[in-house]
Amino acid sequence: LLAQADLVVANLETVLTTETSSILKGRKRWVHRDDPAAAAALKDHGIDVVSLGNNHAFDYGTPGLVDTLGALDEAGIAAIGAGLTEAAAARPFVRDLPLGQGTFRLGVTACKQYSDYGYPYHAELGHAGPYGVRRRTAAAQVRRLRKAEPSAFIVAFPHWGPNYRWRTRYQGKLARSMVRAGADLVIGHGAHCLQEIDKIEDRWVAYSIGNFIFHTPGRFKAYPDMLPFGAVARLRVTDHEGRPSVTLRLYPILSDNRRTDYVPRFATGEELEQIRTELVSRGDDEVGLATHLTSDSDEFGPFLELPVDAATPPDRAPRANDLRPAS
Repeated sequence: LLAQADLVVANLETVLTTETSSILKGRKRWVHRDDPAAAAALKDHGIDVVSLGNNHAFDYGTPGLVDTLGALDEAGIAAIGAGLTEAAAARPFVRDLPLGQGTFRLGVTACKQYSDYGYPYHAELGHAGPYGVRRRTAAAQVRRLRKAEPSAFIVAFPHWGPNYRWRTRYQGKLARSMVRAGADLVIGHGAHCLQEIDKIEDRWVAYSIGNFIFHTPGRFKAYPDMLPFGAVARLRVTDHEGRPSVTLRLYPILSDNRRTDYVPRFATGEELEQIRTELVSRGDDEVGLATHLTSDSDEFGPFLELPVDAATPPDRAPRANDLRPAS
């Protein structure tokens, strides 16, 4: 699935460093670290862009972030969502991708929901770290990109919400701020599980696509009401008589490592329908999710699909072929 993508965007929820001592040890329950050589492995598996806008990218402070950015750059992977300054952390990813005789201008913003940890963690006031946003700053980040790229298709890629829980009202408020500022699509992550799908002012919001590859046991057993699945999100754009036809496909993956022995697999057809039923039941009837969210399968596996182009005005219609974010 990743090998056939024109571009792969992932949430990298760890630090790539040789540092062995974290300034947050004893202050933070979970501290993540991997070898910088992992960057080359990510590239080998098709990862082109990673978001560091999450709650583990700064687990080893500025030295760890410097190492991470260096390892990713050496591997040829673009990094967004964190930086040594606030401006660098807020900087989006922008690229032209080919479609037919034209191109598609894609913009991706990355950030994490601002949290008061009781210690400096976010990029602000001269401090390095992930780009932490509240409603105003979330809107400002997207608005700056929309002003600079008025015809781009903008995907907001936020890290937010509680672990193993359905979306919160505040996530909805953040999403509304992003959409009103110019986001065409919001694909969130951070909850370690699937969350609701909603439509805000004719723009789709997938609040969480859960885990892709995440090497911890997980806590699904403690949260039996949550779907033990993540998803690969594939934005598929084709040229249809000179106009782009855009769809979002979500390929659910069983990501409960206690059940898969750390080898995630695609959902079965029966599991797919259970997921669809749950998401539709939790959706707002007024947005017509039951009608728009269809199910099918292809050479990769079963998927859920939404017609993104139906929500895109002609003056902001995307012009591209394939974007597949994964977390």
